[in-house]
Amino acid sequence: MALVTINPMKSTTIGGVETLIREIQTSFDGQTIIELFQHTPSLENFSENPKVKYVSYGSNGSPAIVHKIFTKFKQRNMIGEVVTNQKANTVVIFHPNDLLYMPHHVRSASKIVLVQTNRLDVYFSGLETFVMRMLAKYVDVFTVYTEIDKQVVNECYGGWFKEVVVIPRGCKLPTAECVATPGKALITIARIHEHQKNFTGLIEIMRNLPADYTLSIFGDGPKDEIAQLEQLIEGFSNVTFYGPTSDVQSVLRKHNIFVMTSHYEGFGQTLIEARSQGLPTIAYDTFDALQWVIKKDENGYIVPPYNVDLFVNAIRTIAESKETYLSLSENAIKFARETEKENINKLWSSTLSYE
Repeated sequence: MALVTINPMKSTTIGGVETLIREIQTSFDGQTIIELFQHTPSLENFSENPKVKYVSYGSNGSPAIVHKIFTKFKQRNMIGEVVTNQKANTVVIFHPNDLLYMPHHVRSASKIVLVQTNRLDVYFSGLETFVMRMLAKYVDVFTVYTEIDKQVVNECYGGWFKEVVVIPRGCKLPTAECVATPGKALITIARIHEHQKNFTGLIEIMRNLPADYTLSIFGDGPKDEIAQLEQLIEGFSNVTFYGPTSDVQSVLRKHNIFVMTSHYEGFGQTLIEARSQGLPTIAYDTFDALQWVIKKDENGYIVPPYNVDLFVNAIRTIAESKETYLSLSENAIKFARETEKENINKLWSSTLSYE
């Protein structure tokens, strides 16, 4: 039994999807795993898995449109060759449009698993909806983050899929054994991408907090995005950008509260990592899965989108009341059991199996 994953970015870098790919590969019980990817990251934060064969189908050059078309032809041919030569039974894709670049015999003969990687209205927008209307019948399993997402799929995209399975994101960190420490040190960990992550909104929140609150930003991204972030935080002595970290657990435990101001997310991988270390979390209510990760007023606060005053009040309520802080932290650790890696890996192993 063989597994093929098809993804835009090689999974040896930081990122929610890339983390998920590594977990899926770890969960697979078969002997052969092939990862087809388009882009090689500028920084590979993780070593290659010796059980995985990495194959790039990317093409770069000028004019860009020519190489983009060539890449898609190359992707299609490579999928056909790999699946046929390796006798791959299960093919996992992370974007609906990848069904277009898959030979018909692969769609028909292999078990196709489509994985939710974003908020559903973003995931199925424009061309993606058209593709699903044509090709969703070839998807054997669509995995979604939560029961809330499954309900939305049944209500809004009913009839597309043979089977919809709920598999939350697994947390790569072991659950902490004790509560976190109260304080005013805020942290966010995110891909550096202003259009999605809304760092501008986060800095506006810091502008409205007392000067003894600090914010640490960890993450990686394109050089122009990093330059934009560095310009944004210039002049804020209590805000620091540290770049990527390979020791997320240690970094989280050195801070007190996790904050997220994204315009949209799929699941919020970093939220469950923060939760696993007992950090109370605060986020704007901009994606469905958030209400599953943050149980309202139990392990953190969900704030109406872009209400800076309420976000600031939530931070101060947590940081300036030890009783509130410890209650939220204790609940965070309790809820973290839901996404412990071994439990989620069992769900993936069952879903990936070919009968």
